[in-house]
Amino acid sequence: MAQQNINQYVYQKYRINLESDSMDMSLASDERDYSEEVVFSPYLIAETYGKKLPINIDINNPLTAQPLNLSYKNYNNNNVFVSQNYYNPDNLNLDCLSAGTTCDIGLTGIDNGLVNKMTGETLYYTEGIFEDSVKFDRLRYDRRFKMIQVTGYTGTYERFSGVTGQTLYEIVSKNDPIAGKYHELYGGFYQGFYKLFGYDYEVMPERVTKGWSIEMVLKPRLKNEYNPLPNETTLNKLYPQNKNTFFYLGTRAENKFYHHADGHPNCYTGYTRVTTPLANCLETCACCDKRITNSRCIFVYPPRSKDGKHDSHLNYGCDACGGLKEKKLTCGCGCGDSPCETCGWECQTHNCGTIIEPTPTPTPTPSATPTCQVIEPICTPTCTPCVTCTDCVTCGPTGYTSVEDTCEKDPLFDSISNAISFKLCGDPKNPSIGVKVLRFTGGCETTGTCITGQTYMTGYTIQEYCSPPIYPRCEKENPAWLNLEHWFQVDAVWSRYTNFDFCDLKYFGGLADITEIRPLDSLANNTVNLIQPPLTHNGKFGETIEIIQLNKKWLSDTEHRLGRLKIYVNGKPIYTLENFEEIIPRALTTDKERQLAVPFNISWGGGTQGLHENLTFSSCSGLTDNYIQDPELFPNNILSATTLSGISTNILLEQNFGGTFEGGISQFRMYVEPLSGDEIKHNFNLLKDKFNMFDPDCPDCGDEFCEIDDFGYVIGTTTSTTIPITTTTTTIFDTKLLLTQDFESIITQDGDSIIWATPTPFLYNFDSREVLFGRNYIKDDRDIKYLITDKFSELLKSTKPITTKNWFDDGWWGDQKDTPQCVGYAWAHWLEDGPVEQSGTPPIIQPSVIYQNAQKLDEWVGENYDGTSVRGAVKYLKVRNKVSSYYWAYDLQSLITTVLNLGPVVVGTNWYEGMFYPNTKGIIRSTGRLAGGHAYVINGVDTKTKMFRIKNSWGKIWGQKGHAFISFNDMSRLIREQGEICLAKEIKS
Repeated sequence: MAQQNINQYVYQKYRINLESDSMDMSLASDERDYSEEVVFSPYLIAETYGKKLPINIDINNPLTAQPLNLSYKNYNNNNVFVSQNYYNPDNLNLDCLSAGTTCDIGLTGIDNGLVNKMTGETLYYTEGIFEDSVKFDRLRYDRRFKMIQVTGYTGTYERFSGVTGQTLYEIVSKNDPIAGKYHELYGGFYQGFYKLFGYDYEVMPERVTKGWSIEMVLKPRLKNEYNPLPNETTLNKLYPQNKNTFFYLGTRAENKFYHHADGHPNCYTGYTRVTTPLANCLETCACCDKRITNSRCIFVYPPRSKDGKHDSHLNYGCDACGGLKEKKLTCGCGCGDSPCETCGWECQTHNCGTIIEPTPTPTPTPSATPTCQVIEPICTPTCTPCVTCTDCVTCGPTGYTSVEDTCEKDPLFDSISNAISFKLCGDPKNPSIGVKVLRFTGGCETTGTCITGQTYMTGYTIQEYCSPPIYPRCEKENPAWLNLEHWFQVDAVWSRYTNFDFCDLKYFGGLADITEIRPLDSLANNTVNLIQPPLTHNGKFGETIEIIQLNKKWLSDTEHRLGRLKIYVNGKPIYTLENFEEIIPRALTTDKERQLAVPFNISWGGGTQGLHENLTFSSCSGLTDNYIQDPELFPNNILSATTLSGISTNILLEQNFGGTFEGGISQFRMYVEPLSGDEIKHNFNLLKDKFNMFDPDCPDCGDEFCEIDDFGYVIGTTTSTTIPITTTTTTIFDTKLLLTQDFESIITQDGDSIIWATPTPFLYNFDSREVLFGRNYIKDDRDIKYLITDKFSELLKSTKPITTKNWFDDGWWGDQKDTPQCVGYAWAHWLEDGPVEQSGTPPIIQPSVIYQNAQKLDEWVGENYDGTSVRGAVKYLKVRNKVSSYYWAYDLQSLITTVLNLGPVVVGTNWYEGMFYPNTKGIIRSTGRLAGGHAYVINGVDTKTKMFRIKNSWGKIWGQKGHAFISFNDMSRLIREQGEICLAKEIKS
């Protein structure tokens, strides 16, 4: 019989091959819905596979982040992230792809801090790969997605009066012993673009066939280390409803050049525009520069039609030999035809003092040709070369000409259905995950009258959703656990209901619905130019422009953009939104030169500034300085508090998405496929220990503990349990939840005293800020020769196996108070307790004496510092003839064996905020921020409950009469973080 699985499919599979050739059946896993990567891979899903994971940023990874020391209010221009992966689904030879440049990046790049000047900056781009020496250059973009820390430069120039304080965008680098490097955000966040509209740069698909996923590792901050001054602010202070936004996708701002430079805003003559000096003089860098072939020469602000009138019946094309503007196609608006407009597409002239020519390249001498047979146009974008004149010099234009739109634009169309964000809702201690989108509804609303007639505004709606809180169990069982900061992994997965082939993505509800590519001559009513020489002679087409405009077809195709949005926290789904319409980022409704690096943006750690930090020129003569802010680029909420409250704008992005995450960020991934639940769980299982994240499969709110791979436990509820011990004494264990196996009670033994005393939540108001830590550490490789398990191996072999031991520890209790002398107190406690009794009045050596002399013998020069080492103190005890020798351990099992069989030990470990406050059972957790290094005694262990008992140096009013209990799991972590265990051989006095 052929090798088959139990479903009787002859199919290649993992199986057991039997030695005998004769068999009835082979064992195999079911091949259906089976992911080898989830089961076998030790790496994150698609960790190095850019086709599925094009954006992979890890602050700990030198391939994606530089080792910078970021401090508060010190902006580092080198703070740039670069994705480890890149998107190359067609496996192109990236060495064959050329690079391009654009010199207009300053027009828009100054608004988010990409550049600090509006002119003279050049952005380099390629869909290949730049050399590694410029990998982190903030102005060189290749196929690897890049993000910069946003900032603003309005504080250097003239800030608008409606913004009363400087807005801060600060980021501080941190280092955790386990989680590693991460960044704390104090108003700052990261932003990057994946496509340059109109240029050959696109490093991620504008739309995906099945869906997408984002995954981040975040830690909400509960207490600020830094705060703005009275004359400073943040986006969160301005827009508290957007606080804790951690992801944004869409355009980062509206078109900042949407209005004419001169004149007044519609319906408000009380304000003359501050940009009036820029009318018809401020041009893009392609003007008069023949070297630039990938951009057009246009005015930065839309020019006005002559006399404010545009006759749709006239030819407004650019003609090199005189022009045909007066030639009407029909009778015209004064002869009964449709009325004249105020604006439209028209030819504009740009006068050039000098024309920059490209550097000539040597070419073979051509054969003689008639002088005027083919004349290359010297103007852009579309000019009709002379075909009838005989003198090309006198017939040619005196400057550059271009077809430009003289109409003002409505910035509303730039933002609606072009933005989505995710944020934390509610209390950051137990937050919900929120989603926010700005949707195009298509309805028209009458908004009032202006001079004559009525104006209309395309309808839009703001949709917001919030999941349930992410830690419901801990809020119910142990609210104190929520008072500590916790890392968590959040995943947002959108999957479309109907999958499309790649070629259908543009046309089934895609950008083809709202995109039109038009010849510029056609827009200027000069279509005759498209069917006459020289275009018909040389086979060329007239220059075109891509126009984006929302329309009715976009709404009618909504069904093709519907799907399911699912939110996961720590590998567990917590919220699902059905019929969630896809957001497809798109370009702005203006020329590409006016929107460089603005659409197709992604933000991590925040939303978007919008145009809050906008800057523009104050005149056409000083283009490198004296920038100002344009009031018409602010939302109504800022204008309303100024003398310009009569101006109404459709600037929506800033007020709806201007917010930042308050906390730590570590990892960010964006997949171009919807991750499955098991893939998300796979990533969480790889990261949960590194970030000490709450595990929904083993819920631990600080009371009970599950060992790794131990899933045999059930949470049972009880109000009180009588716990038998080895003596005749019993006590009541008062708790709401007990960890039980098969619903059997836990038997707790402790030898001399009961581990679980009747709980008192807090015996006094303990303030961790008053504690000074004093354990310092330097690794000494010689310790490997003096391990506890090696020295006492024979003794340990001969001991009778036991499961619980608590050594006598009531010889003397000390309180270090606000001194850094924990090492001295730990060794003083160790001398007074344990198996060896010392004579004399306790303490036989004062902790301060141990501490002071330890500083003389420890690893550091001098004594002008706080703290000392565990080694320095035990060396002093040896000098004092209190110990004869000392030995070390650096693993959990050695610690268990030593305390069970040999005696108490002094340990030195990191100390976290969660360890300051024992819960009602005396348990401490290694959670929260790192507070410092601490030394203490471990003098008890219970292998059934998997807990150690510690004796601390903060007096009997702390914890359970001076004791606390810590799990094997947490202690194992502390040992791995350069923890040390010291056992000394005590001499009885």
